[in-house]
Amino acid sequence: MVVSSFAIGVLAIPVFQLGFVDALLTILFINLLGITPVCFFSTFGPVFGLRQMVLSRFYFGWYGVKIIAIFNILACIGWSSVNVIVGAQLLHAVNNDLPGFGGIIIIAVGTFLITCFGYRVVHYYEFYSWIPSFIIFLITLGVFAHSGAFVNIPMKAGTSETGGVLSFAASVFGFATGWTSYAADYTVYQPHTVSRVKTFFWTWIGLIFPLLFTEMLGLAVATSMTYDPETFLPTNSYAQGYEESHVGGLLAAVLFPPLGRFGQFCLIVLALSIIA
Repeated sequence: MVVSSFAIGVLAIPVFQLGFVDALLTILFINLLGITPVCFFSTFGPVFGLRQMVLSRFYFGWYGVKIIAIFNILACIGWSSVNVIVGAQLLHAVNNDLPGFGGIIIIAVGTFLITCFGYRVVHYYEFYSWIPSFIIFLITLGVFAHSGAFVNIPMKAGTSETGGVLSFAASVFGFATGWTSYAADYTVYQPHTVSRVKTFFWTWIGLIFPLLFTEMLGLAVATSMTYDPETFLPTNSYAQGYEESHVGGLLAAVLFPPLGRFGQFCLIVLALSIIA
């Protein structure tokens, strides 16, 4: 339940030029597909009591797993880069004097400090950190619905539509399946007697709801952006905010006018939720 998944939903409109319904269906079905391997591999944690990379030695051997570990490192770097950049955009939207690298440092240092305390503290922190984020996303939903800025952008057709859907699907799938390389790490401390079916479906429930909710919310908010068809310049505050601070500016355009200082507080909380 973090703003990074909200940002994935936003991409459907300005980057991939999709309509609302086709992007919505892509989010739904690709997430259902993407979290399946995460749920499957999470069932191995209680049974073997080993973390995902250690389990991978069985499949790839002592030397082969080193290649997999390198891929995992690269994937984690990419994952972390997306997270800290989105968080920095939110902080910049609150304070324009804060440069992008400053926001990145704040998020990175905060994440590092939490991880210094080990798995149990991290797990305890994540157990509760979703609550304020969920409340703020509900506030965003309510404020945006009240604004009447939602636009049901029609679905396009042809090869450009196909390319846009496939490209957006790749982004959604990559985000949803990103936990696969350490899925068993989250369940390794569960009793070995726990049902694998329960582990699978509890993981499924824990992933599918926040992914669908935040990505669909991001998609809906992104439909509000309008541009001049000739100059491609923004013609409303939502598009202007996105051009200035991307996702942070878009959320600022939704929350700042009606909520003022409280809207700024909400953006700061969402930016810090990246730490989770």
